Parts: sequence; structure tokens; C-alpha cells
Amino acid sequence: MTAAELEAMRAIRWFHRIELAPGVMTPGECPHTAAEATARFGLPEDLSGKTVLDIGAWDGLFSFEAERRGARVTAMDTTFENGGNWGGTAGFEFARRRLGSQVEFRPGSVHELDPARHGRFDYVFFFGVLYHLTDPVDALRRLAAITGECCLIETAFCVHPEGMKRAFWEFAHGRDNDPTNYWYPTVAGLAAVLRLAGFAEANVLYAQEGRLTVRAFPAAPAA
Repeated sequence: MTAAELEAMRAIRWFHRIELAPGVMTPGECPHTAAEATARFGLPEDLSGKTVLDIGAWDGLFSFEAERRGARVTAMDTTFENGGNWGGTAGFEFARRRLGSQVEFRPGSVHELDPARHGRFDYVFFFGVLYHLTDPVDALRRLAAITGECCLIETAFCVHPEGMKRAFWEFAHGRDNDPTNYWYPTVAGLAAVLRLAGFAEANVLYAQEGRLTVRAFPAAPAA
């Protein structure tokens, strides 16, 4: 990268750490790169020929990684520019140009998802979004409606003193000094709402240090 490109990169407030060139990483606040997070987030190594929707894409870390693994990717987020509470498009657009990416960005919210309008996607990524929503049930129903094969969901979760088998959701508005934090499910609580939303099965991939990742499979369409 040229000195001018490096200066332009550093002028952006990044959340994600994205490798734009060998030895050149965006200075994001997020503690992991895509390679470091693969096992925890459940990304398949090979996504050749698959369609992916990355909801809450922000700077596009997982969008670009899914594309690198062979997928045709749509990124979606509610950024500052389209009425959201956090993030902007500057990092995403910079990374897309620098990587020569074909990822399509669509401004929008999970609550706007409609299979008639958006279609269905083989894989849906929903990382770090669920606990920011005031209506998580509606969000999960909409995810189930547009998921073809698998939905990967990562969220903050509630570790109950009596264990993770208690099926409930803790309401903790403003936790960690963030006014956009609301709902924290237990593992069993999230599984129960996923069934309500239309998912047939959910497998826990990661549950440590207050973070949970599940792989959810939609119910088969009615005959």
C-alpha cells in the first residue's frame, strides 16, 4: 500500500481487523481477525457456490472472509449513514476497494428482512447483534424465514448461577455502559426461542466468557 493509502486507512475508525495486504492490518478495536475467529464463529472452510448474508457486517470482516472462501456475499447493516446507532460505511468501502471485492452492501435492519424481497441465503451470519435488539423474537423469526441451510448466531449470553439449562432471557438495558444493550439469553433460553422462531435444531459451538455461538438449522418447508 502507498503512504497515502495507509494515511487514509488510519483516518478511519475501524472496528474490525482486516488484512488488506500482507503485513497490513486495519487498526480495529475487535480483538480477533477472521482466521483467529473461524473456529469460534463456525465459518465453514469452503463456501464455494454458496450464498451468504452477513447481518451487522460493519467493516465487513466476515463478509470478505466468506467471499475469500468462495461465497457470493451480501452484507447488511444499519450504519450511521442509514439511521443506525453505530458504525459507518467508510471502513467497509475502503476495504472493499482495496481487496477488489464483489461483496454487495445493502443498508437495512434484520427487522426488514422478507424472503419475498430479499430471497433466501444458504448461510446467514448474525454476529454480535442479537443482544442489541429490543425485539429479538421478531429478528429470529425473520432469520429463519430467509435461511436456506444454516444460520450462525453469535451473541452475549447470560450465565445463570444455577447453570445454563434455565430457559430465560435477562433484560439488562445499558449493560457495559452501552445504551444499545438489552437482552441476554441463557443457552436454553436461546434454544427455546429459536424453536419458536422456526428453527428445527441448534447446536452450541462456543460458550465461554459471556459469549455464545450457535449453529441453527431451519425447519423443513411444509409439503
